[in-house]
This record gives sequence, C-alpha cells and structure tokens, in this order.
Amino acid sequence: MISVNELSLIGLAVSSFVATNTDNLLLLVLLQGAYPAQRKRIVLAYLAAVILVILMSLLGLAIGRVLDAGLVGYFGLVPIALGLRMLHLARKDAANGVTNSLPATTAGPVLATLTLMLANSSDSLLVLIPLLADTSIAGELVLIVSYLACGILWAGLALKIGTQRALAEVVDKWGAKIVPWILIGVGVYILLDTATDTLLR
Repeated sequence: MISVNELSLIGLAVSSFVATNTDNLLLLVLLQGAYPAQRKRIVLAYLAAVILVILMSLLGLAIGRVLDAGLVGYFGLVPIALGLRMLHLARKDAANGVTNSLPATTAGPVLATLTLMLANSSDSLLVLIPLLADTSIAGELVLIVSYLACGILWAGLALKIGTQRALAEVVDKWGAKIVPWILIGVGVYILLDTATDTLLR
C-alpha cells in the first residue's frame, strides 16, 4: 500500500514535471506539426531527453552530497527564482506584445527534438536535483519512477494534442499562467522541509 509520504512525493514529481515541461509539450506539438511523418520518432527523442535529464540530475545529486546536508534545502530558492522570473518575463512580453516562437533548426527532426528538449530542460534539472537531494534513497526511487511515468504520459498527450489544434491553443494559453506558481510552490516545499529546518533551529 502506498504511504502518505510516497503520495506526497508522487504529487511533487507530477507537479514539478508539469511546471517544467509545459513549454516542452508545446515544442513537441509544434515539431509534430512541422514533421508529421516523423511524429513517433520525435516523441521517442523526447523520452530520450527525459531519461538524460534524470541521469544528469542523479549526477548532480552525487556531486551535491559533498555539501552540508542542511544547505541542500536552500536550493528551494532556485525554483522560486525561476517562477518569479517567468512571471516577470510574462508581464514584460505582454507589455511589449512579444509572442514565443519555435527556434529555427536545419537538423533532422529527431536530432532537433533531442537538442531542443535538452537545451530547454535546465529548469527541470534545477528543480529535480533539489527534490532528489531532499529525500531518502527510497524516496528518490519514487521520484524517478514518477518523473519517468510523467514523461511517458506527456509523450502520449503530445501525440493527442498534435492532432487537435484547439487543445494546443488551450495549453498555450493557460500553461504560461499556471507554471510559475507551481514552481514557486515546489520551491517553498523544499525550503520548508526538514533539511532546511535544522538550520533554523
């Protein structure tokens, strides 16, 4: 039976994944539209990027373990800063009438997808590493499995949205509004967890 702590970790994994991958979902939809005959390969390239992000997070975690355990909690400031920065940029873009666009690329669709997703996943690393560092080894496994499961579900959702323009427009409209607040919430959780609390006593 799943414990309350495991459910909490699953919820954190899901919310942080959604927060840091909404823009990747939009990129996936756009890439599928640009290369309709390569949709499955594009999705597989995205899943490969998700796995690479997990591996890089584990590497970052291993390096981070040389730090004082009490300092790890303060990494929660990173997703908070990301969320605040996104809110600031959104307001700035709205004032200037700027819209986001897909970066141009001359590479093949698979390589382009892998490159774009990795280049656009720095926020995922900055959120996932503190979450992994702030939990037990068993908890790390729950987070990793949940994160990978989210990647698989995201890939399926991208395939679905890619065939329905109305859904793509909804994701584009609401994603940018919700994502910053999810990031801030994840950061607050990390700050308030036990590792940080020990320094405040």
